[in-house]
Amino acid sequence: MALGDWTTTFETLPADSENAGLGDDRIRTLKGEIRTRGAVEMNFGDSTFDATYGDTGRLLPGAARIYRATGALPTTLQKPDGTAQSGTLGAADTGRLVLDQRGWQDALQMWDGALATPAWVGIGRRLNLIRNGGMRFDQRRAGAAATITAGTRTKVLDGWQITVTGSSAATCQQVTAGLPTSAVSKYGAKIVGAASVSAVDYGQRIEARDTTQWGGYVSLRVGWIYVDGAAGTITPSLRIDTPAAADDWTTPTNRLAQAFTAAAGGFFTHTFDLSALTNYANGAQVYIRFSGASDLDANTKSVVITDWDITPGQAANRQFQLEDYQVEYDRVRRYYQKTFNAATAPAQNAGLAGSLVMTGDDSNTTAFQWQHSPPMRTTPTITTYNPSAAATTPVNGSDGSSGTLSTVQGGEQVTYIRFDASGATRETDYHIHAAADAEL
Repeated sequence: MALGDWTTTFETLPADSENAGLGDDRIRTLKGEIRTRGAVEMNFGDSTFDATYGDTGRLLPGAARIYRATGALPTTLQKPDGTAQSGTLGAADTGRLVLDQRGWQDALQMWDGALATPAWVGIGRRLNLIRNGGMRFDQRRAGAAATITAGTRTKVLDGWQITVTGSSAATCQQVTAGLPTSAVSKYGAKIVGAASVSAVDYGQRIEARDTTQWGGYVSLRVGWIYVDGAAGTITPSLRIDTPAAADDWTTPTNRLAQAFTAAAGGFFTHTFDLSALTNYANGAQVYIRFSGASDLDANTKSVVITDWDITPGQAANRQFQLEDYQVEYDRVRRYYQKTFNAATAPAQNAGLAGSLVMTGDDSNTTAFQWQHSPPMRTTPTITTYNPSAAATTPVNGSDGSSGTLSTVQGGEQVTYIRFDASGATRETDYHIHAAADAEL
């Protein structure tokens, strides 16, 4: 009997070596009972089977399929990348749930007999196009508020950027308060408005290497709440820009502008065909625009954003999933790294903890070597910090004197920071902090 062949009764099969001899009928009966019992239990307690469809209502682990009769199905399936695959369904497949296990996605395709187009619903861990969608990582400021200069794109929480038009008083900050009880993540990005603000854009740039692979239908979900209720409701809109060349954000062009219904809180979703956007293979800038004229035009008005994801398929109404902490931490560190401890924002005179250490040389230039783990997206911009003074130079750990920076050579894998030793005790340990920025 072939694996998953539930339509042929065991009793009609020819005798095999296991059944040969006295008692073979009893063995046949026992095997039949075991097979039936197993099918019932794997059907979640339903003891009735639809006689029309041989596999309906049964779990076939070997084929990684679950069946349940609910109605007629379309014969053209929508794959996670948005393309069609014909000829894979028949009447006997009614209600089929197909587990699609891929290297980059665990997904479940589901039909209920009423859908004109099958919907993809993620299960297990889905790879999110958005980095730090739960707003857990804030390496740059470690939870401190950033005041946003009008017209200047400001990097805030890891992966996230904000632009404010009309006023330089709006702020953005990682918070753990003001989140809805339904939020999966316990962190959020709080944006506080200001008088004269005309627009606030909060979003993220996605690399060309990712948008190229993920062409086709994707679903975006953003959880947010209106914190203080001063305006009653807000009406954000989803906007997506693409660059003229791969990862070149000199002059991006807007390709999608989708208004959302005014609301006082909750979450909103949108499904769209990423590959239908001009130059989508060059990357994408995905952001939410709040209208300052009604949403964030006073310092009594604020929003908290969290639980943001973009995943393949057309099922946006789903629960947000946090990635494994270390996996997501490595993802954000591909774009930004620092030598400071996680809870310490990069700054001068912030102490020796975590600093690079190198023994000075009395006569020659010496170099700190900073190995980047994981390797960075591209050659980063390096900023140095004196751990013990308001300066960018290394400090002599014995007498507190400062060395002299020579050259800084950044790289994707390793950065060299060369310096000349100074002070009464040159041949001693020197310390320096640094931050490496390869954000888009």
